[in-house]
Formats: sequence, structure tokens, C-alpha cells
Amino acid sequence: MSLAVLAALSCWASLPAHALDGTETPASEPPALPSVSYKDAKTAEKAGIDSLQKGDMESSVPALKYAASQGRPYSQWKLGSMYQRGDEGVARDDAQAYHYFQTIVDNYIKEADSDDSDDASQLDRSIVSKAFVGVGYYSLNGIPGKLKPNVDLAFDMFQYAATNFGDPDAQYNLARMYLDGAGVEKNVPQAVKWLNLAAEKNHIQAQAVLGNLLFNGGGGVPRQRGRGLMWLSLANDKADCARDKWICDDYNQINNSAQDVDRQMAKTFAIAHAKGGD
Repeated sequence: MSLAVLAALSCWASLPAHALDGTETPASEPPALPSVSYKDAKTAEKAGIDSLQKGDMESSVPALKYAASQGRPYSQWKLGSMYQRGDEGVARDDAQAYHYFQTIVDNYIKEADSDDSDDASQLDRSIVSKAFVGVGYYSLNGIPGKLKPNVDLAFDMFQYAATNFGDPDAQYNLARMYLDGAGVEKNVPQAVKWLNLAAEKNHIQAQAVLGNLLFNGGGGVPRQRGRGLMWLSLANDKADCARDKWICDDYNQINNSAQDVDRQMAKTFAIAHAKGGD
């Protein structure tokens, strides 16, 4: 772990979230606790998960909220994900999602920066990584009327998760920031580096963007039509065209413009990729 990066993130974490008018926002306020009492946080978390699997949201959410309030990282992450998507029986609430993700990040930084390494080891790396990406997402895009965008913080969050956890979502978002020149100088080769790392982990969006960049070239990236078509083909094969229409559209457009030699090279690269080769 980079101590310099951790120190910088600690500074970020100590700053409260502020609304567009400068006041503290609901995103930094803890959610209301359920009135139901539970034996302990672990029991509440198990009850919440069991209820969630049964589709009993009326029982699941209060149990998870109690466990989250007692510092259970999984419950914090699960609630954050539920509120971010709004697709598991709860209304979408970005402020609530941000709160839970930020809580995980804050606890990770505090524990990793303390002398008690045992506490830090209790935090699941995958949950922490996802929380960093969640805070990065909201820092990049903001929450209308509640949280101002902070591209510098977004970059730090994505870079930390991409570098220290190898998180493909973080690697993809970091690449997009380099492509867009958001909070960092535009650097297409650097974007390709991060896209390639995410693509190798079967990140569909990264595969599609990388494929387009390689097929067309430019920005300091040499044209590699066969390899680009391979990545686009892999993304298209797994994409839900109703949800990720742009991936399917990109593939169809580029595949139609490809020559037979490009398609043959794409197949060769795909065989090597499937075998774990270059």
C-alpha cells in the first residue's frame, strides 16, 4: 500500500460532502436506524440476507440497516448497491448509496492507517474495492442538488482501486478519465493500458472501447484492426443489446467496415486469447 496515496485519501475522507449551495448534504448524514432491535450485528446481517433472498424487503432492509449501523461492511455495501440501482425493492437514492460507500472507504482508511492491522484485515477487499469505485463514481458525476462533482477525488479513488485492488470497474473508469481528459491530461495510450487490464478481466465495456480504439488507431495508438475487432467481438457476444446498445452498434459498424483479413486476424487473436496467450 502506498503511504503517500493513503495519506492523500485520508485528507479527502476528512472533508464533509457539501451541496451546491455549500451546506452539508444528506449524503453525509447517517440514515435513520430501524426501530426493531436485534441480538447482534452478525445475526441482523444474516437475517437481512435471508429475507432478501426470499424477496421479503420489509424485513430485509431494516435488518441490513441495523447491521450496517454496527459497522458490518457487507451490509453497508449491499445497501449502497441497492440504493444506487433502485432495483431490489427500494427506491433509488443516490445520497444513501454514497453514504454507505463513503462509510466503507472511511473505515478502510482509518483501519489501514492505524496500528491495528487485524481490524483492517476484517474488511473484505472486494467490498472495499467496490466502495472505492462507488465513491469515485459519485465524485465524478455528483448528485444533483446534493453533492458537487470532484474530479480530483474521483481520479484518486479510481486509481487507488485500480492499482491496489486490480478492480476492473476502477480500471475502466480511470481509462475513461484519461480518454476524456477529465481531471487529468488526456492520454490515449495510458487509457489503452488501463482498458487492456480491465478487458483481460472480461469487463465488457472496456473490451468494446478498447476494440474501437485499436481498430481505428489514433491519439498515439497504432491501428491494430484484427486485435480491435477481436475485443469488439468478445464484448458483443456478451453484451445485452437492450441495455448496452452502443456496444452492439459499434460492433456492427466496425464489423461491416472490416476486411476479410481483419476478421481472420480477429479469429486468430481470439483463439490465442482463449488459451491465455497474447
